Amino acid sequence: MKKRLINIWSIVITVLLVISLAVVPAFATSVQKEEAKKEELQNELSEAQKTLNNLKDLKSDTAAYVEALDGELSKVYESVGALEDQSAQKATQIAALEETIAQKQSEIEAGYAAMKKRIQFMYENTQSSYVEMVLGSKDVSELLNKAEYLSELTGYDRNMLDQMNAAMQEIENSKAAIEEEQAAIEALKAEQEAKQAEIEALTTEKQAQLNEYDSMIEDTEAQTKQLAKEIAQQEAAIASIKAKVDATNKTSGASGGKTYTGQFLWPVNNGYKISDSYGWRTLNGGSQFHNGIDMPAPIGTPIMAAEAGSVVISQYSTTAGEWIVIYHGNNTYTEYMHCDTRNVSAGQTVTKGQVIGTVGNTGNSFGSHLHFGVNVQSGSGFSVYDRVDPSPYLGI
Repeated sequence: MKKRLINIWSIVITVLLVISLAVVPAFATSVQKEEAKKEELQNELSEAQKTLNNLKDLKSDTAAYVEALDGELSKVYESVGALEDQSAQKATQIAALEETIAQKQSEIEAGYAAMKKRIQFMYENTQSSYVEMVLGSKDVSELLNKAEYLSELTGYDRNMLDQMNAAMQEIENSKAAIEEEQAAIEALKAEQEAKQAEIEALTTEKQAQLNEYDSMIEDTEAQTKQLAKEIAQQEAAIASIKAKVDATNKTSGASGGKTYTGQFLWPVNNGYKISDSYGWRTLNGGSQFHNGIDMPAPIGTPIMAAEAGSVVISQYSTTAGEWIVIYHGNNTYTEYMHCDTRNVSAGQTVTKGQVIGTVGNTGNSFGSHLHFGVNVQSGSGFSVYDRVDPSPYLGI
């Protein structure tokens, strides 16, 4: 009877162990999918943040340009205003000269009319005037004096008209010069007004760009917030899956729920040799913390999985070289670095002792060896910041 009960318990334990090992790979695959989604979202968030920063830089540059345009536009406004004042002054001068010209013209016309009357009178009365002048003169001297007077009178009229015409010409020349100055001012004003219109159009265009940048920044900020929210949801989903599988493993009492202390398989057949232990060490003249155990072995030596689980990472790293990470449940991972070859892929389930690769000297490595590490996560998903001393897990 006792033997029969022992057999029954053996069967139960075996079944629970199989169930537990089945849960771990399924869980690891689910975690891997969720982690992949999370990584994709993080990449999107990173790109969105870059876009946001670029947009803010563009907005800042454009705002500075608009400010410079505003300063230039103010100078143009000031220049146009000054030119308008100068043009107005020239117009006032021209109006005054036109008034003077009109006055002089009236004087010239009046003098010319008077002279015409005198000339006409003298012409009509030339014979009698000369007879009277001869007969009325006492002597030749008086006659000559009267003749000279008439000649001087005619010359005076002519001189007066000449002077008026000369003054008129001078005024008209002054007017022409001022009009020329005013034309130059108007041309400069037109040039400044064209520049003003160009700057105003450019300012309007840049202001429209600023408005567009504001809209794009608002949309991108909303996108980053949404992505951050989705990442948080992914982290919660990962934590939930891990909590469920850990609860399952704990309930079943299978190896997936254990701490694995002293139960991991030595991953290489090298006579249990260690070339570098976990902890602080001196390297290249400096102090450095070594977060695993180095096991020396020739290149090509088979590497075995220390425990059953699911591969979550199988890729190349510049520091770890060819690198494999296996999840074993209960937040526990094992790492295998500097491999020469990798025989497994992410998402693949492995059994304890299964050959997963070969020893190499890849990445940041100094001689062929296996760097073996254990990682016990404090949060969701795999992180390089939760590495622990592998010695207890290997029974050292």
